Amino acid sequence: MDNDNAVIDRRSAWVKRAVVTWLGLALYWPVIKIGTLQFRLDYPLLFVFLLWLATERRWERSAVNSLLVALFFACLIVIGTLWGLRLGYPIGAALFGFLKFFVTVVVWNQILSYVSVFWVVRFVSILGIPAAVLAVMQVGVPAFAANLTLRWYSSGARTAPISLLGGGESIRRAVSVFESPVYAGVAFLILAISAIVIALTAYRKTEVIAFSVIALVYVIAGLATGSSTFILGVAIIGLTWVIWMVISGRVSRRILLVLFAVVLLVPLAGWLYVQFWASEALRSEIEYQIDKIMSGKVLSSRFGDAGILREALSRWPEYWLVGLGGTRPSYFIGDSLYVVIWTRTGLTGVVTFLGLIVFLVSSVARHRGMSELSFGLCTMMVAVAAAGVGAPVLSIPRFSEVIAFVFAGSWSYAGTGLQSIVQSRTEGSEL
Repeated sequence: MDNDNAVIDRRSAWVKRAVVTWLGLALYWPVIKIGTLQFRLDYPLLFVFLLWLATERRWERSAVNSLLVALFFACLIVIGTLWGLRLGYPIGAALFGFLKFFVTVVVWNQILSYVSVFWVVRFVSILGIPAAVLAVMQVGVPAFAANLTLRWYSSGARTAPISLLGGGESIRRAVSVFESPVYAGVAFLILAISAIVIALTAYRKTEVIAFSVIALVYVIAGLATGSSTFILGVAIIGLTWVIWMVISGRVSRRILLVLFAVVLLVPLAGWLYVQFWASEALRSEIEYQIDKIMSGKVLSSRFGDAGILREALSRWPEYWLVGLGGTRPSYFIGDSLYVVIWTRTGLTGVVTFLGLIVFLVSSVARHRGMSELSFGLCTMMVAVAAAGVGAPVLSIPRFSEVIAFVFAGSWSYAGTGLQSIVQSRTEGSEL
């Protein structure tokens, strides 16, 4: 028995180090550049985890279930590809690229049998600090931040960093390491929630203060993106947390202090940041985004009469049931997760994906031990689902691994994977 525990201890320690390396490289160094050659690290790292998964004698039920979901989407893509070829569309999309997210969820579900959800949330909330600092610098120290961003965090596949940061000129909207202000806004929203969760569950007062400050930094970084997704998300999530506290009756002094920080200090810090640090271009952008939200036109640039997704919407009758799979449409589909899923897998895939979200959120909500951690995961799931209307959130550069963890962490509340919520196979309670 002692030998078995020692083996599990060693494997858990290895898994923790592997997770730290995986997420750290994925966020800050996903591509190795040697001269004119570039090598992506995210796929090889995922492949290493898949090899590890193959050596596991016992799979968690959540890992098996998520594998079945991944295989189902793989079948939909194959069927959609055949239909797309019949319609005359050429092969162009990387099939595994779309499935990478679901495969990553499978890996996370097995990882969470060795490390706790709480440990991952805590690590992620710390991991994103340099990205937040870079976002703030991009609108405050433009020349230095522009050079840093263009050198290390800009790829030929995306033009947003070039247009927003080129030449060290005045930066209109921060992109951090994510190559898009919209992607950065979604990432900082998730990171802010994770930091608030740790602040609410920390034992020591110093940790409560530290993670509250970290959450505040993420909020300021989110404002630096000028993203309507982030601004609207903060308002909705803040209201959701207040409603949850009232309904659940979990109103401790610590929660009230954190709520005070969110309701009063966050807007104050945001106002001071915009007034005294941000550029005039960013101030105008934030005002413009708030006006769009208040007027109900926040999605008009995507779904309006002149929106960039109008042609994709008009073509749905061609492939409404099974999608186009891995074929390449001649029109743009990339600014909405649900448009991407419908185009790739049809109505069948959209219904399946929405059903998965409802299942995961309800599994967390129905759990008998609803806590700040579980509600934080539930909030993250809702944030991902809502942000998906205006962004392909499952494929955010350098952050899709964290989004996959949110799904897997929520999955831990379903079936038999409950031991990984608060503790792993070897860890004691962390809450």
